[in-house]
Amino acid sequence: MRDYLITQPVKSVITMAHGAGCKVTKNFMDDIIKPLINNPWMDTSSDSSVLQWSGRALAFSTNNYVVNPLFFSGGNIGDLALTGTLNNLAMSGARAKHLSLGLILEEGLLIDDLKQVIQSLSIRARHAGVSIVAGDTKVIDTRNKQELYINTTGIGALHPNASSLAADIEEGDSVIITGDIGRHGLAVMIARDELAMTSNIESDLCCLVEPIMSLLDAGIPIKRCHDLTRGGLGVGIIDIATASDFSFILNESEIPISPAVDSGCELLSIDPLFVANAGCALIVVSEEYAEMTVNSLQEYKVSMQARIIGECIGRDKTSSVSVKSAWGTHRKLALPPGENLSRVY
Repeated sequence: MRDYLITQPVKSVITMAHGAGCKVTKNFMDDIIKPLINNPWMDTSSDSSVLQWSGRALAFSTNNYVVNPLFFSGGNIGDLALTGTLNNLAMSGARAKHLSLGLILEEGLLIDDLKQVIQSLSIRARHAGVSIVAGDTKVIDTRNKQELYINTTGIGALHPNASSLAADIEEGDSVIITGDIGRHGLAVMIARDELAMTSNIESDLCCLVEPIMSLLDAGIPIKRCHDLTRGGLGVGIIDIATASDFSFILNESEIPISPAVDSGCELLSIDPLFVANAGCALIVVSEEYAEMTVNSLQEYKVSMQARIIGECIGRDKTSSVSVKSAWGTHRKLALPPGENLSRVY
């Protein structure tokens, strides 16, 4: 009697790449999460959803933070959680009013570390005029490195001029960045001792609410506003191109990056355009408002390095993004296939 080898099909499992903001992440969301939830709010690539409630337009956003280590140059997981949600709401033209705070604590976490994280988060909330009105805490047994995980969910009222954020992108529109790129990702890696550098790199962690609100106060019609967190500038501009069905070109020489970050990325052989930020955004406006937008942003310390870095070059079935070097050569940007820098957000 012949024996037959019966094999079981290999089952797919979650990997770190599913949460890294790369091509695997996009496919995971598009092929699994969004179809299962199946509603129009999940079809957008925005950082928060705009809802109608009792005749008012509200923005709603929720975020999980698992950065490792908990403390890094320029902040900690508490600063990151609070600021990240405020910035996500600001990208939709909303000023946060109320937040919830969810904590998952691993057994063994130092109470003093937890107090420092919560104190940092609380101070930033007070400075932003935001109230933490609900929360929950769970403790799990020790599994990794005595870590802490945070969820923040925020809600805020939309600015009266925020409707411009739904305007159609057109050929010739300008792409503006609010600050220099890559510092947050490398600051976390240095804190992990994964990158040995003599120069200290501090995370760009900052709140962008005031600079964005000032643009709306001035009546500048912002067409898109995108937070450059996981996946950095590269993923941000690709998201905008894909959602708008337009192609863009970036001028590499105009993209602000510190020498230390540039050197660190070269040592790691990674593209700084795909390194996470914690206080940087892309803004798309028509060409006629570009200079006014930059001048307004530069009045704030957190966006003093704002500048025009590219433009929309027309509608294209491929919705491509290319980068022009200082020597005039072009390269096409594509989503990294797998994780670039893990657990930096």
